[in-house]
Amino acid sequence: MKPISQKNLLKNNELLEKIFSTTHMLMAYMDTKFNILRVNKAYARTDGRDPEYYVGKNHQVLFPNEENHRIFRRVMKTGKTYTVYAKPFEYVLNPEREVTYWDWTAQAVKDEKGKVIGLLLCLIDVTERQKMQEKLLESYKHLGVINRQLSILMSLNGRKQKKDFQEIVGFIIESSLKITKAKTIILYKFNKKENTLTPIFSSDPNIKKKIVNIEKFPLIKPLIESSIRVQGNFQKRILQKLNLENNLNFYIFLPIRINEELKGAFLFAFSDKLSISIQELEFLETFSLQASYAMKDLDIFLE
Repeated sequence: MKPISQKNLLKNNELLEKIFSTTHMLMAYMDTKFNILRVNKAYARTDGRDPEYYVGKNHQVLFPNEENHRIFRRVMKTGKTYTVYAKPFEYVLNPEREVTYWDWTAQAVKDEKGKVIGLLLCLIDVTERQKMQEKLLESYKHLGVINRQLSILMSLNGRKQKKDFQEIVGFIIESSLKITKAKTIILYKFNKKENTLTPIFSSDPNIKKKIVNIEKFPLIKPLIESSIRVQGNFQKRILQKLNLENNLNFYIFLPIRINEELKGAFLFAFSDKLSISIQELEFLETFSLQASYAMKDLDIFLE
């Protein structure tokens, strides 16, 4: 795009006026020191102001952004037009406003002798488009996770006929670690007579196994009494009771039910999160059901 001369701007003033008045683009015309000479209604409407408000004000003061103004200076120095797409912009003077995204072009304005005497800035707000693209990307990522989850569940379903405890439980733990990013996973067996949970398998062989007395561990009573998941943030005393590392932050206990009877529980412990997403929770609960089915014929749960 060729630089715009001041003479052509003046000669085509009527056309320029129509462009400033009707274009969907945001337009701002400023001098070489970034003092705004005029903006169109679309530009002013973004901040809920009239176009006259901007006249005479400095763009650097209104919208401080050193990177953008460095680009403006380069455009005026070289005369070469600069275009960028979906560039994020943060309102430094109004940090409560969300980040917006813009396609914009900075174009030098020259006089008859070729001297740069200003800058024309044209912008299109693409924030909604960018958000939709980010949501789509997130959906694709989630779809990939779902596909991996389904693959694991199908493999688990294919192993349900085997009675090799180490193979089945080992596969369950290993798969769970990969998909959930849990730091530690422990499989417990429930002893109804003694009202305890006994650890029978752990992803960390260095953890010293410790029997959990339900009466002395009230936070997991809902798991035992109603066979529902229990989740929360670890406290130091809980970690000590379970013989777990101090760097763990979040836990979730999931019931193992076989023939409608509680037989045990999974403990998923995380070090890098303080909560769990709905998608992760849905997977873990589905995984718990599938794991329970896969382990239903294991001797250790038939006792």
